[in-house]
Amino acid sequence: MHNHVKAHWELTDVVSVNQDARQRFEGARSEQEQKEALRAQVTAEIAAMKTSMRVGMEQIRRLVESYANISLSGSFSVQIERSVDMLVMTRDTIRKEGGDESTIMSLGETIGRLQAKLEVVRDACSVTSSNDKYI
Repeated sequence: MHNHVKAHWELTDVVSVNQDARQRFEGARSEQEQKEALRAQVTAEIAAMKTSMRVGMEQIRRLVESYANISLSGSFSVQIERSVDMLVMTRDTIRKEGGDESTIMSLGETIGRLQAKLEVVRDACSVTSSNDKYI
């Protein structure tokens, strides 16, 4: 639970039960059938989570890229650098866990574009700071 000014936040656990899976499990005649019913449910949940993660990673990638498009002044170079670091860590984690190759490739492309923008910003900052000497 968290309070701030007049706002109040509270985390709650949400438990959902797939009624179809529950009926299949309860209707199973043997322990082997129960195990198979559980295995099928777990496999379906894993697939749903992978899909959800893929969609979430795509949203993060788009948000980071749009943020980087907005912030191209020297004062924002740190945010671009942190965004690149976050995307690299995310890509490496997905790669280690055997994630979707298209997601990994998409993150790699975004990282490349952000690194190019970061170099432009750094070059602009170095030119600006060297020109300040003559003012």
